[in-house]
Amino acid sequence: MVSRIPSVALVAAAGGTIIQARLNAQLVAVTNNPLEVSLINLSVAAVIASLVVLLAPSLRASWWVLMRAIKSGELRPWQLTGGALGGYYIAIQGSASLAVGVAVFTIAVVAGQTGTALLVDRLGIGPMGRKDISAARISAALLAVLAVATVASGRIG
Repeated sequence: MVSRIPSVALVAAAGGTIIQARLNAQLVAVTNNPLEVSLINLSVAAVIASLVVLLAPSLRASWWVLMRAIKSGELRPWQLTGGALGGYYIAIQGSASLAVGVAVFTIAVVAGQTGTALLVDRLGIGPMGRKDISAARISAALLAVLAVATVASGRIG
């Protein structure tokens, strides 16, 4: 039987992203400084993540596996850019959500991630190797963006 925990975690993370966008937009409105907001956001996240890793033996073990993979070159430098670009995403999230609203920002993020995922799959740099871009995959990507746009449509305007 397939565990439902990853699906629940995915839904929770998506909901958290929307809440985070709203909170960051509000903080940018107060501070008028998206870089300061991203620094606050990342600092709080780093403290929480560090505590979780310190308190969970299995995560501590995973941390050392990650460090060895970085040191040995098994993980290439470009594969570590996601974390660095996360700070940029948070800085943009606060400003963009404030300017266009959380709903439009969310649609843009889903569209960007979906389109980029197709490219990553096509180039073969994802975890599943190379996957050709087919009509079915493009349709699924468009359907995902349409679904988010439909849900958010009541908030646009």
